[in-house]
Amino acid sequence: MALFFGLAPVSPLLAAYGATVVKHGPGIVMVLAGMGASEEAAPDNWCRTNLPRWSHWNTFRTFACRLSAALLMLSLNWAAQSQPEAV
Repeated sequence: MALFFGLAPVSPLLAAYGATVVKHGPGIVMVLAGMGASEEAAPDNWCRTNLPRWSHWNTFRTFACRLSAALLMLSLNWAAQSQPEAV
């Protein structure tokens, strides 16, 4: 169960921040930054190309944070049950 204590804070760091740094930053945001907001291709590019990828990685980050919360709850529950009862 000590593994849960270690994985709980690490999983959102690796998954949520990792997805942001690796996928959102260089991939999606930089393409949009290169296109001016006034360009007519920008909305079409967002809807066809970027929105599905953005939604996919946001879903991944959401489940990673849920996993972290579940691991933290399991580890706290285990820690509370393993304490000796006070008399």
